[in-house]
Amino acid sequence: IVAKGNGSDLITDFSADDKIRLDGYSFTSFEQVGNSLTQEGANLRLDLGDGDSLVFAGTTADDLSADQFALSLDRSVLTKTFGDEFNALSLNNGTSGTWDANFHWAPDQGSSLPTNGESQWYVNPLYAPTAGYSPFSVSNGALTITAKNTPDAISDAVNGYDYVSGMLNTYSTFSQTYGYFEMRADMPTDQATWPAFWLLPEDGSWPPEIDVVEMRGQDPNTVHVSAHSNETGKQTTQTSAISVPSTEGFHTYGMLWTEEEIVWYFDDVAIASAETPSDMHDPMYLLVNLAVGGAAGKPGDLSGGAKMVIDYIHAYEIDDDAAPTSSISSASDDGLV
Repeated sequence: IVAKGNGSDLITDFSADDKIRLDGYSFTSFEQVGNSLTQEGANLRLDLGDGDSLVFAGTTADDLSADQFALSLDRSVLTKTFGDEFNALSLNNGTSGTWDANFHWAPDQGSSLPTNGESQWYVNPLYAPTAGYSPFSVSNGALTITAKNTPDAISDAVNGYDYVSGMLNTYSTFSQTYGYFEMRADMPTDQATWPAFWLLPEDGSWPPEIDVVEMRGQDPNTVHVSAHSNETGKQTTQTSAISVPSTEGFHTYGMLWTEEEIVWYFDDVAIASAETPSDMHDPMYLLVNLAVGGAAGKPGDLSGGAKMVIDYIHAYEIDDDAAPTSSISSASDDGLV
């Protein structure tokens, strides 16, 4: 990982299997990287700007390839199609509103996702028996989803689940084929919390599914990204667990989906990619939720509340003929320099 502001560096053992993540720099294509390379004897210098450089010992330009570089997102090819800045929460009441607070297949009461082993119930604030409790709150232009121990007053209404939390989706209001999808959020760090931003097919089928980001509260420096498919006739998953320096505070989690490729981004820098499965070429809608348990492990006391704070969620179309702006192997980040 090469971060802007850390000066220059020398890499003495760069190999074909290594990858470089350029954080904070303006490179959005491998062509731009190539234009900034200078051969200096046996070494190759990459001019990073502002006096910073990266020197590859015993390397020539022909030794480098695009999939060795995680580059920045090129926002110049994007046109916004959806945006919620969360100055208020617009729940869909059947006639108006942006967000459904319930899965389309679930009863008005709400639900969990028991197939995931989740320990929480997603409360629907529009369901009369739980109307006095909401996992959602808005303050200072940000939406907070809170997961906590179930209040005694609504225990029966949530089928006795130990925890309650929230989920929002755009099944009724927005879906899109291809594009860039992003969320700026401050993730919880509580044991066994499982925040996620993801996409599901408009037609109600599963798989496919794209997970823009999933995290485990007790492991805040690992970002999980996935693409689920049924193209082989059975459910398969391409997944990566990416180490990042820090997720403290607000960060942007994004995914660029094209006909050929899916590229995942952290703070506008590519961190993983995968070929687009053959069954992932139809409209998909947005979901965001804060789960408890399941893949995130055994939860403890959440009486104080675990909070996922979301600044905004955006979707963009990709301009015609614009290709993914960076490519990096879908394998986990072993070998990342």
